[in-house]
Amino acid sequence: MADSRTTKGLKIAGSVLGTILVLFSLIFILVGIIFGVVSGVMSNTTKKQAETYISTEAVITDIVLEIDCDGDTSTYPDIKYTVDGKEYRTTLDFYSIDMFKGQTITILYDPENPSTVVYEKGAKTLVTIMGIVAAVLIVIGAIP
Repeated sequence: MADSRTTKGLKIAGSVLGTILVLFSLIFILVGIIFGVVSGVMSNTTKKQAETYISTEAVITDIVLEIDCDGDTSTYPDIKYTVDGKEYRTTLDFYSIDMFKGQTITILYDPENPSTVVYEKGAKTLVTIMGIVAAVLIVIGAIP
C-alpha cells in the first residue's frame, strides 16, 4: 500500500512539475514574441527614417554620465550639427564605448523638424540585439 501512495505522490509531483515547466516555456515564448514584434516595429521605423530623414555630420561635444538616485549610470553623447546654416545641439539616446568627444559621426535628421535626429548605427544595433534576444527566448521556450 505504501508503494501505491508513493507512486501516486510521484505522479502528482511530476504532473505539477510538468505544468510549471510548460508555463515557463510559454512565458519564454510569449516574451520572445513580444521582443520580436517590438524589434520588427523598430526596424520599420528605422527604415522609414532612413528613407525620409536626411544624413548629415555631427560632432560629439561631450559625453555625459548621469547617475540616478539608485546609483545606476547612463551615458549619453551631446552633439552639434548644422542644417541650412543653423546650428543645432542635442543629446543622442544611444551611446557606444567607441564614441569620444570631438568625434564626427553621421546622423539622420527630420527635414520637417531638424532638431529631431537619429543615430542610424545605434538604431540598427538596438534592432539587431532585440531580434537576437527574441530568437533566444523563443528557442529556450521551445526546448521540452
